Amino acid sequence: MPKTMFNMLHASARNVIECCFGLLKQRWTIIRSPSHYSVKVTTLIMLACTLLHNFLKEEMFDDLLDAHFESDAQDADDDGDGGEQERITNVSPTNMWTAFCNHFATAVWNE
Repeated sequence: MPKTMFNMLHASARNVIECCFGLLKQRWTIIRSPSHYSVKVTTLIMLACTLLHNFLKEEMFDDLLDAHFESDAQDADDDGDGGEQERITNVSPTNMWTAFCNHFATAVWNE
């Protein structure tokens, strides 16, 4: 049963992350195609795109991209929160993220 629970939580987290990447790809052309930059530069590009996205979310009251995604989110929204988009708060380097995932999987598995 713990493995089933972990798989369900993992799939849910993956869906959220895929939605975040989809939103960023709609806004920023540089991340729509495979990167030809180093991992370090690509990480900085993703961080910059995420920070700019959050800045625009706070400063632009009439964002056409938000309206497009909000209508899609309302169609797929199961929890009734109106499909409001969450701010992206962190883009972690690969090693840190891998360690977090391993720790999380172990903690969920042991419960």
